[in-house]
This record gives sequence, structure tokens and C-alpha cells, in this order.
Amino acid sequence: MSLDKSLSLVSATKPTFVDRKLSRRSRMTTRIQTQIEILEKVKTGEAISREQRRLPKWWWMENGTYFVSIFYTRKPIELAKGKWAIHCKNIDAIIEALKTVSKAVGDGEFDTAMEGMAVKVRQNFKKSA
Repeated sequence: MSLDKSLSLVSATKPTFVDRKLSRRSRMTTRIQTQIEILEKVKTGEAISREQRRLPKWWWMENGTYFVSIFYTRKPIELAKGKWAIHCKNIDAIIEALKTVSKAVGDGEFDTAMEGMAVKVRQNFKKSA
């Protein structure tokens, strides 16, 4: 075969095992990064892309202060007992809060919460099937 001479062939195969925790962490950090990108554009007055406009915003303003919730499976994550949002003074504080949360997600601090929410979603599919 001519491939043997022109390419460097090896006996490696693609792994089939996917670590669900790492997959969830990656997805969550990507979503957080998207929220940060949207906030950066809002802060500078830049136009938000069509795809970003369709995404739900995790932050809101109430009585002159900002709040941000962290969502997984379209539901907010309980950050502490009875605490569902982070209080922020301005958009820069929201960005910093999201960066802190992203680091915590990468460190595995949200693994238990995300696993519990994923189990509930899977149970809902079993009920309807």
C-alpha cells in the first residue's frame, strides 16, 4: 500500500469513554464564557450577534443593582442554601463574578449540583417515554 510510505501510520484508536463530569464542566464553562462575551458587548455598546440575542441572559437589573444566576439545564443552580443569585454593583462586577464561577466550575465545585440536575432531566425523559 502506498500510504505506508507517504504517511506516518500508527495503531492508535479514538477513545470511546467520555467522562461526564469533564463534559459537563466544559459545557458550563463555555456557556459562562458566552455570557461574559455578551456582557462585554453590552458594556461597550457593541451590537450583539444574532445567535447571542437568542440566548437567555443570566443577569438582570432590579432597583438599580444587578443580579446574576448560574443556569444549568435551563434552571438556576442553588449556590448556597436558599441562595440562587449573586448580587453585583455593575456590569464589571457581573463579569468578575462569572469568571470566579467559571474557575469554581473548572475546579469541580459544581459537579454535584450539575449531576443532580442532569439526573432529574433524564428522569423526565423516562416518564414521557
